[in-house]
Amino acid sequence: MSRRIQPTLRGFQTTRRAMSFNSLCKEALSSGKKVIAVDADDVLASTNAKVAEMYNELYELDPPMRLTDFRHYLYWQNRGWGTPVETAEKIRNMYRRGLLAKAEPIKGAREGLQALKDLGFRLVLITARGPDTEPGTHVWLKENMPDLFESLHFTGAFVAMQNPDTATASPPKKRSKAAVAHALGACLLIDDSLENALTCAAHEPPLPVLLFGKYPWNSHLTAEDTTEDDKAHQERVLRGIESEKGEDLASRLKREEETKGRLDLPDSVQRVDNWEEVVETLKGLSKDGLAKGRL
Repeated sequence: MSRRIQPTLRGFQTTRRAMSFNSLCKEALSSGKKVIAVDADDVLASTNAKVAEMYNELYELDPPMRLTDFRHYLYWQNRGWGTPVETAEKIRNMYRRGLLAKAEPIKGAREGLQALKDLGFRLVLITARGPDTEPGTHVWLKENMPDLFESLHFTGAFVAMQNPDTATASPPKKRSKAAVAHALGACLLIDDSLENALTCAAHEPPLPVLLFGKYPWNSHLTAEDTTEDDKAHQERVLRGIESEKGEDLASRLKREEETKGRLDLPDSVQRVDNWEEVVETLKGLSKDGLAKGRL
């Protein structure tokens, strides 16, 4: 949710490696890397669904906010949030009211994680949450997914969102998920953010990603003109960047291209709709002798 320079498919095409998800995983596993990095929000916990629910309890919006309103990764580019500073205050208000603790587990997540451990993989959590959320995250995991992760790592991408003094300025330097995952010896990342997936694909060396969930915010990229990142939804409407319904032209065209099969994601990124598909994908690697007992 913090402001950052977003990767684009156009800029990525000149740097991509022609290595598939399976090839990169095979290379990592053959070198002894059996760690899987897993995101928290909307991969393990239904965070955005709870955000929409709490928003409707605390604020007035007609029609009420729904999960389908989360068309952009940056909250303030979506309907109902206002400016980045106003968005930051709303999120802090939800945090104070127990947002993170109230989020329901994603269906099949606990069973899927256990299945990965049974295949011989080790699990680490890498989240964009700030360090201040660490105690609450530990409590949530203990209650919902105990004894599954070896370690938790907080990159701090949400920090600027929680501080109205920095919400519209360049955020403090933070670690990318790709850098953290490589430092931990991870063979792949499971994440719901298309932007994170592209960043991992462009990293040297690339980090394969399972792009999780059929979510509106990962079905397309926000407009490639990154100077618009700070524009709140209503300002984007007034400037003609986006319609009143929250649909920007660039995003619509990209989604139409994807529907027609023309949006070429990096070879290192593979979509999975749910945890059942995650497990099946990793089982396929195990059948190839890349996991338990063959390294």
